[in-house]
Amino acid sequence: MRGETAEVTKEESVMFRNVAQKMVMAAAALAVVFCLPSARAADNSGPMGGVVKGVVKDASAQPVSGAYVKIYNPEKDLTFMVVSQDGGRFSFKNLPAGKYKVQGVGGDKQSPQVPVTVGSKEAEASVSLTEARAPQLPNSWPFRDRNVNGNEEWDHKPGMQMVNGPGKDVLEAKCEQCHNTTRIALLPQTRAKWAMTVATMRSYIDAGHLSQLTDKEAEEVTDYLGKNYSGLPGSANELKPVNDRLPRTLAKGQDARYFAMDMRLPEDPNRDPHDLTIDSKGNAWMADRLGCCVVKLDAATFKVTTFTPPAAAHTSRLGGAIQRSDDATLIWVQDAANRRWLSLDTRNGKFTSYPVPDSITGPVGSNFLVYTKDGRIWGATGQAVLGLDPKTSKFVSYPIPTFQKTGKSVTGYGMAVSLDGKVWFAERDISQIGRLDPATGHIDEYQTPIPGSIPRRMGADSEGNIWVALHGAGKLVKIDYETQKMTVFSPPTADNGAYIAIADPKGMVWMSEQTADKIAEFDPKTSSFIAEYALPTSQSDARRLTTDPTNPNRFWWSGDTSERVGYIEVQR
Repeated sequence: MRGETAEVTKEESVMFRNVAQKMVMAAAALAVVFCLPSARAADNSGPMGGVVKGVVKDASAQPVSGAYVKIYNPEKDLTFMVVSQDGGRFSFKNLPAGKYKVQGVGGDKQSPQVPVTVGSKEAEASVSLTEARAPQLPNSWPFRDRNVNGNEEWDHKPGMQMVNGPGKDVLEAKCEQCHNTTRIALLPQTRAKWAMTVATMRSYIDAGHLSQLTDKEAEEVTDYLGKNYSGLPGSANELKPVNDRLPRTLAKGQDARYFAMDMRLPEDPNRDPHDLTIDSKGNAWMADRLGCCVVKLDAATFKVTTFTPPAAAHTSRLGGAIQRSDDATLIWVQDAANRRWLSLDTRNGKFTSYPVPDSITGPVGSNFLVYTKDGRIWGATGQAVLGLDPKTSKFVSYPIPTFQKTGKSVTGYGMAVSLDGKVWFAERDISQIGRLDPATGHIDEYQTPIPGSIPRRMGADSEGNIWVALHGAGKLVKIDYETQKMTVFSPPTADNGAYIAIADPKGMVWMSEQTADKIAEFDPKTSSFIAEYALPTSQSDARRLTTDPTNPNRFWWSGDTSERVGYIEVQR
């Protein structure tokens, strides 16, 4: 959290490490799980402590080290993954009780799925790599046509020819008021999720005073999309793990020293966890963009609880979930469709609404929030940087210079706060980085070193420097906050869809490789990437990445199109 959203000093970084170590020890002694009565919970809980052990062997019965081993619970769509060690041995510990399937994946082979029941006794489930794996899925944007370069932005493409059928004319007349048809054609979804998407888009059409769909037209468009654009092989519509993007080489060194968890959130009717933050007990809180709520995932029991904001004129589309370190009881999100920012008190499930005044024109929501040490919350839109002082409920808005000059949205994206208190933000569409001085409202803009690199999300390290993921270029960039010098670093995996970069309290930098389904670890002291950790499920869509204040070795991610959330936990 601290490396991603807060302004920190070196002294605070040391304090954070000490506190985190104590919290890890305390967490081991805690067994209290609470569920707020005002919330709605999915039954994903269960006793913990189950153990499954085994050995991975090849077709000749020889042990295989460096193979990926997954244990999958179909009922909860919950996957854990480890890497086999010396002698091909692997072990899963502290698993929720239930029925699982164990599978090994190594090289060009995989094993059949071996059923196993997890309970109070230790279970054995060895696997043999005897089956051929499916063809490798090229790195690309999740759930799009596999021949489409995943690093190209759909808004920069011309509209695609849509399938003929009832509803096409209405779709092209009404939906293209805001975006072209390429955005639609390259995002297959279930019919239920298309219904949620159409409802959300109607809210934006209404708020923008555009030509609205009637209820009949909305139903017609939803039927058309559900029939013609519903699901690709290996997409989130399939409730099973897919191995077509796990590495073809056996894991070695630090790449093999980690544990992973991956869970698809239960549909209610859909989930879209674009952003998440981790509380002081290690639980994940997510802004659900299509489900219109804040979602809590209990890290110990995997129980899911939802918190619905107060009713408003339009369908909510939440984003930008964060916590402030000085008030960890509150989760902050934005509800752009209803022109309000919200805080959720995790102790009682109550929301507080902060309406954006009519004097602030243009968009009022961003997909990322940060805070400065004076307690103000900040978000960047395509036109301005907005700030909220929760003590006074007052907003400020500072126009972005490029927007003022050209009138074109720069699409404000990820944000971070440097050691001097300046607020940095990505200007995605023009490959620039902005820097706001909150004291004066002045904004400077800097071109990224690579034209068309598409900066996405960023974080600050304990020395105050800014780290940015360049999505289009697949690179990591360090910005010296004092000199504004930018240094580019190349991950081992090319065409990786770098999405977000953060720093942990130990000084290591972590980057989501969204189109490659990996999390990369970078050591600033040696200026080198030391590991890439593969995620268990293909097309995970890891867009948000954050540290865990209770566990310095655990790093959470969320992926909205996959409806999944998970973490990796590294071992040294």
